[in-house]
Amino acid sequence: MIDIGAGALSEALIAQSIRPLFSRALAPGCPVYLANHSLGRPPDRTATDVQRALDAWYRDMGEAWDEWLGARERFRALTAQLVGAPGAGSIVPTQGAGAGCFLVLVMRMCMNPPGVR
Repeated sequence: MIDIGAGALSEALIAQSIRPLFSRALAPGCPVYLANHSLGRPPDRTATDVQRALDAWYRDMGEAWDEWLGARERFRALTAQLVGAPGAGSIVPTQGAGAGCFLVLVMRMCMNPPGVR
């Protein structure tokens, strides 16, 4: 994990601390990535993380879920900290932004069904 401090983001800070995390996916002379989907550029460590997950699967088979779920919980806790949520329980990972919006709508309908007062 990187520490970018509590100050405002600047172009220099991004170039020094964030841009190097994506060096494999940055085309020379093309620092802007405007693809309109939820994946974005893969960080350089993606290949290492995926290989670690596969290694756990080969090594531990069904028990690999312990490692995978632990990683998910760390992600939830860090994301909660990043966005100022009260805790990891406030973060619900989904496949993408569209799936998340759909989930919110379904939950609202379940909690407030039409015609029920």
